[in-house]
Amino acid sequence: TIALLDNGSVISWGVNDSYQLSIGNTLNQDEPAISQDLPANILRVYADNNKSCAVSNYYKTLHCSGATFRGDGSSSTGNFVEVDFPSTFTSNHIIKDVSISTGGACAYTINTSDNSSDMFCWGENSKGTLGLGNTLTPQRTPQKVLAPFD
Repeated sequence: TIALLDNGSVISWGVNDSYQLSIGNTLNQDEPAISQDLPANILRVYADNNKSCAVSNYYKTLHCSGATFRGDGSSSTGNFVEVDFPSTFTSNHIIKDVSISTGGACAYTINTSDNSSDMFCWGENSKGTLGLGNTLTPQRTPQKVLAPFD
């Protein structure tokens, strides 16, 4: 479980076997603890069974923790890191929603310059969970999903 407090800080508790609580260890947490490695003023949080994500910076920055493929280019597990979006995620994009599954994550965005929408996904992709047209290649950073967003 992950919760956003009125002051923009994040607390979490529960199962923590993949660092998904971002509390500095993998011990299960039976009461709320302050999540680490996050900037100030978080605006929204998301969680699945092995990953957590938080949006900040006027909905322009995403941080994820937990299981592999956190979105920073590595395949390691750990505390919150900033997701490394590709250059097609411009300063005009804002993060509207995030979906997290066991196999990966996706960020739904709006480009405020023309009100178009884009989807960026990353993760394991063994069952085509990323919508990139293949099931062979894991993606360590977000990739722009084309149809129906192109």
